[in-house]
Amino acid sequence: MFSNRLFHTCTSVARAVSARPTFLYASTFRAMATQPPSRLQDELAVLQKHTENSKSSSLGVEELWRIQSNDALEEAKRSPPAHAYSGRSVSVHSGKVAEAIRSLDGILGRNRFRYQLRLQERHEKRGEKLRRLRSERWRKQFAAEVRLSFQNLALPPSGFRL
Repeated sequence: MFSNRLFHTCTSVARAVSARPTFLYASTFRAMATQPPSRLQDELAVLQKHTENSKSSSLGVEELWRIQSNDALEEAKRSPPAHAYSGRSVSVHSGKVAEAIRSLDGILGRNRFRYQLRLQERHEKRGEKLRRLRSERWRKQFAAEVRLSFQNLALPPSGFRL
């Protein structure tokens, strides 16, 4: 999922921040692994800043409050609050519009946005909706079982011919 070097860097910083055990979670590491390198550098800078802050434990309450407020403000600037289009929007980097459109198409496909849009075109009776949902659940379970049974099949040797 993410490189060992990144994991060891993060864990070494996490050990240094032992004064704040609630700051780092596994989700932090997972989120860092999926971010582009510039975002990773930002996250590591924040972790190192917390390391420096934990070393100076003689700070007063007001000073700690100010430091944590500044950190929260920086985080809010890096990731703005969610809005109605947050899950369906992509940013265009260096004029690569085609790449942005492909990634947006992938997001819309994963979220089944077009399917939901088509369903909302007309009213669906309650019984029909329940029947459709039951069918979708069954298809999903059946596909998972077929996938599992194919994974359990023993593959023939590579030189095997019929």
